[in-house]
Amino acid sequence: MDTQKLATFVDLATTKNYSETAARIFSTQATVSKQIMALEKEWGIKLFTRAHRQVTLTAAGEAVLPAVKRVLAETQVLADKVAAQRLASEQTLVIKGIPSISQYQAFKIITEFTKNIPTST
Repeated sequence: MDTQKLATFVDLATTKNYSETAARIFSTQATVSKQIMALEKEWGIKLFTRAHRQVTLTAAGEAVLPAVKRVLAETQVLADKVAAQRLASEQTLVIKGIPSISQYQAFKIITEFTKNIPTST
């Protein structure tokens, strides 16, 4: 399932205007139309009625809109968690030393630091 098409559907349901939706998502009116038609074909339902410069949600479109919004919200939650994990994995501190490091004060400081900071594997 293409989340870009879902986002376009939600935006068009809000604006009820192909040109405005295209401008808001930095696309073209033709692309918006193609994405909506692709969703309608994929799902086998008509999402909008198009009558002389007027766009309205069909009953089927109204029915699926809340679920689509939830999918997009959960997709964003997932993206945020993935980004947080990526950031956490990039913040690794590696300390290397020499065999005689135990004789220096730095060894004690490093040992205390590692006890107080959780490590991930």
